[in-house]
Amino acid sequence: MVDNKDRNMTHSCSYVPTVEGQYTISIKFAGQQIPKSPFIVGVEGKAGDPSKVTASGPGLEQNGVVENKKTHFEVYTKGRDNFNKFGD
Repeated sequence: MVDNKDRNMTHSCSYVPTVEGQYTISIKFAGQQIPKSPFIVGVEGKAGDPSKVTASGPGLEQNGVVENKKTHFEVYTKGRDNFNKFGD
């Protein structure tokens, strides 16, 4: 979990499911479940063919990325099988 240090006091969370199936994600604050928690998440099998996904942008260039300066890149999944299963 990462504290986003913003005025809304949000936190970013991530996880990597390793097995297909149903997961229960429980989120608590001060030891109590938040509204709608636990969340039931269905994890499907492997994503589509990664060889059909491309990425480009200045953040992936061999030269030109500068220390302490934000950069970026895009990952193109449109029209790929199971494109909505992109993971970080």
